[in-house]
Amino acid sequence: MQMVVTRTLCDACLTLPVAVAATPPHPELHLCSEYIPIKGENFEAKFKCRACDTIWLHRKNKWGACEGFRLNP
Repeated sequence: MQMVVTRTLCDACLTLPVAVAATPPHPELHLCSEYIPIKGENFEAKFKCRACDTIWLHRKNKWGACEGFRLNP
């Protein structure tokens, strides 16, 4: 039998714009990993919300410009 897993985002995560450049992290997000290289000469770091345990990916391009936050798949 399969289990259905549901996750609820906190209000701060719900209001965080997705993939919008120059978006600052909300106060409950803290850095979990350093920026590591990913394909296409970009860099990515993981942030975790202290309120709801959601993992967000923050991307920077090869010049260090912010490409915004995305939910971890």
